[in-house]
Amino acid sequence: MKSKFNKVLIIGLDSAEPSLIYNEWLKELPAFREILQKGIYSKLKSTIPPITVPAWMSMMTGKTPGELGVYGFRNKVDRGEGILKTIDSYDVQHRKIWDIIALEGKKSIINGVPLTFPIKKINGNIVSCFMTPSQESNFTHPKLLKDELISNFGNIQFDIKGFRRLEKDELIDEIRSYTEQQFDITDYLTNNKEWDFAAMVEMGTDRIQHAFWNYMDENHVLFEPNSPHKNVIFNHYKYLDSRVAKLINNVPDNTLIMIVSDHGAKRMEGGFCFNEWLIEKEYLVLKNYPKEITPFEELNIDWVKTRAYSFGGYYGRLFINKSYLTKEQQTSLMLEIKSEIEKIKFTENKECMNNKVYLPSHIYPKVNNYPPEGIVYFNNLYWRAISSVGHRGNFIRNNDTGPDGSNHSQEGIFMCIHKKNNKLIKPQAIQDHIKEISIYDIVPTLIDVFDIKYSDNFIGKSIFRKV
Repeated sequence: MKSKFNKVLIIGLDSAEPSLIYNEWLKELPAFREILQKGIYSKLKSTIPPITVPAWMSMMTGKTPGELGVYGFRNKVDRGEGILKTIDSYDVQHRKIWDIIALEGKKSIINGVPLTFPIKKINGNIVSCFMTPSQESNFTHPKLLKDELISNFGNIQFDIKGFRRLEKDELIDEIRSYTEQQFDITDYLTNNKEWDFAAMVEMGTDRIQHAFWNYMDENHVLFEPNSPHKNVIFNHYKYLDSRVAKLINNVPDNTLIMIVSDHGAKRMEGGFCFNEWLIEKEYLVLKNYPKEITPFEELNIDWVKTRAYSFGGYYGRLFINKSYLTKEQQTSLMLEIKSEIEKIKFTENKECMNNKVYLPSHIYPKVNNYPPEGIVYFNNLYWRAISSVGHRGNFIRNNDTGPDGSNHSQEGIFMCIHKKNNKLIKPQAIQDHIKEISIYDIVPTLIDVFDIKYSDNFIGKSIFRKV
């Protein structure tokens, strides 16, 4: 297929929720509404698990978390007991889409895509992501771009630190400032640097939803009907709408534009104390139970007697203690615990939690590094996993790492529009009927768009017709 587009722009809105854009607030979002009416859109099925790391890098490589060997923000470092390390760009061994198109001499602009720190050279310009410690770090390529950005934009924000804190008004200002700067930098780079492909990701949407979802959602257990913060998320989406419109207006003609999120969002009803449950079931054995709430890393664990343990987060990571078990025993134990997890009932009404347990070897074409034996969604992600111990029960209403109103959902957004003759039109080569696409379809689609001869064992498919 000969490319019909001069350039491609991806606008990434971390955690943008399709039900809010496509339905609830569509009338109040003129830019998004025009794109939906004139272009194409669908839900975008995320990775399992649907979290920022690894979802964005799966989108940019076309590879599953198993193939990447990246299962979360922190991963096991070896086969030993309960040691995690923070993942970074050096843990990603597969080519990103900007590496692939660079083989054909095409240049890219990348701003804020997660897992791009520490910075690596690209054919073009790159600004690293929310994992950047500070602007004292080397966060750009070329290196001189750092001074250029600081000169133009002052202090560079990479994330919203402490977004789970209680000082809400200050937090609103920080998120707006961060989001504004992310779009300003992208505007600046796309208007002043040479590029064929550009991609930006802003994290403000994710942060504001975690901090304010319970003020918006009447079905939330912590909903406050008279809260002054009821419209905070709505106002953020309206601001996103205006900045997307401005960015699209400023990019050159004959640009294909995709607006995506790595996953969606939903209310968080509470936390399931995963390790408390494992202790109750005698899979996890402590030498002594803590007198106060204690992080997993500080527990006094009897590793000789322990058969399984977990780490918490938006999903649960279940690990089998392999030190004293044969492979057959490990498999049998995992299936046993999986069955038990799927039977868990709420204490209050005795209804089944609707938990889901995914086995990496069953859902990924290849499994690298040290995955959890089980990826657990509690109540289909309405409840997060709690790894700390000392709660003296299995259910809590608040997050043990700070106030948090939302969890991630399995589906994000996908919108696509063609800017041609300074008008927005439907990309003609796109298939006519798209109900839902996968996060793994993005790279094969872009390879088609750029008309590049590049083959790999992608599980995703291009959404473009072969013409």
